Amino acid sequence: MLPMQQDELSGSLGLQIAALPFVYLGVIISGKQVKVREHQSLVERVDKKLANWKRGVLSTADRSMLISATLLAIPTHCLGSIWLLDSVLETITKKAKSFLWDKANGPGMHLVSWETVSRPKAEGGLEIRDLWRARTAHLGKLVLKVLNQEEVPWIKLLTAKYGPLSPWNRFEGQNVSWLWRSINGVGRSLKLGFRKLIGNGALLVRPQNLGSHWSHGADNPG
Repeated sequence: MLPMQQDELSGSLGLQIAALPFVYLGVIISGKQVKVREHQSLVERVDKKLANWKRGVLSTADRSMLISATLLAIPTHCLGSIWLLDSVLETITKKAKSFLWDKANGPGMHLVSWETVSRPKAEGGLEIRDLWRARTAHLGKLVLKVLNQEEVPWIKLLTAKYGPLSPWNRFEGQNVSWLWRSINGVGRSLKLGFRKLIGNGALLVRPQNLGSHWSHGADNPG
């Protein structure tokens, strides 16, 4: 598209012209894997919250509440849109651990593992969000949308370009958007939790579409 055409389209739609990657509604938009340095603003938001909290006057229960309600809620919006890198999740989690256990004047003893802390209270935990599981859960919602809402414009665009999503088949596409690759990866990790729903019978004669109309369930589809 020529620059003049870009300006005309931008003016008619009321949109700004930007180069990838860029931030839109707090989420990094990129056709490729987002690099660690591009998530620095997310980590800085966490640091800004921590700087305003006086650890020394807060009880463990208070710290736990702040971590759950505020600190680990910061990346939630991004988790539902892009695959946040493990190193970013580790950095944020490490800061949460430090805030929970460290003393005002230095490091403290981590009394139990973070895995235990992340468990429900009924199982002896504090119900503090595990960011790795949250990432799978949030992107899992996109997986279910792709499998069940074929007429949504962005789903039609991706499936037209890359083919239908099938959690049972290994995806080996080349030059694929990072979002589509992430959805495929999460879909494969969740496939044992899906079960087929009986519809109007039309799919029975279209076996190439076995990746559609799936929902959460405990049945093993194998």
